[in-house]
Amino acid sequence: MTSNPCREVNLKKPKARAVYITDGHFIAIRDALAKEASGRDVRSGEMMQCFVDLCYLTMQRSTDVRNLQWADVDRDAKIIHFQP
Repeated sequence: MTSNPCREVNLKKPKARAVYITDGHFIAIRDALAKEASGRDVRSGEMMQCFVDLCYLTMQRSTDVRNLQWADVDRDAKIIHFQP
């Protein structure tokens, strides 16, 4: 292909956020991932909490965190390399 078909697509810039998630809201969301509505534990709850923590602490999109490979983790340097 010699031309970019997306060049003609116009996107609307999202509004800037005035408020970010509070610590209380984040903890409530994180806690809700571990329990069903009935109060029973969810089998994948701890893994989902770990996933949400990693997204939050690294400020990465969930897709970037899901696509991580062990080759992207440098344990000696204590660095995770994200590929945008």
